[in-house]
Amino acid sequence: MMKKYREFNTKILSFVLSLVMLFSMTGMNTVFAAGTIPTKIWVNGTDILQDSDKTLECGNGTAVYEESSNTLTLNASVIDTVYQNESTGIFADGDLNIVVKGDCYITEDGLDSYLSTIGIGICVTGSLNISGGGRLTINVKDAGVQANNISLADAKIS
Repeated sequence: MMKKYREFNTKILSFVLSLVMLFSMTGMNTVFAAGTIPTKIWVNGTDILQDSDKTLECGNGTAVYEESSNTLTLNASVIDTVYQNESTGIFADGDLNIVVKGDCYITEDGLDSYLSTIGIGICVTGSLNISGGGRLTINVKDAGVQANNISLADAKIS
């Protein structure tokens, strides 16, 4: 009886050590994190997910959301309207990829009410990846970009 008990403990210990090795080689995030797809993406005061073609006019440019890649593309956009309670130009309640094309702006220039002040240019509750060959200029009251993790490739932010 004692021999079977010892064999069982050895198997359990081997299994646990195998899991520890697996997690140490791949990282816990790789095994468990699949990313969080947002249920709300507010751009220039409008939830782009509620728009039928996921395209919004932003000044003389556009903001276009592609669901399959979870990517918001800013094409020469001027964002100067806030998302309701968050006081942000762009807000997403999950991970988000942003591609910047041309000269884009998030600005509170021209806003005359304290309630319409853009406090944060981009607020993402998950990870934010910004890329593209364009330039994004953020002129707001408090913070330009706020997210859990931020990755920047090719795009210029000022």
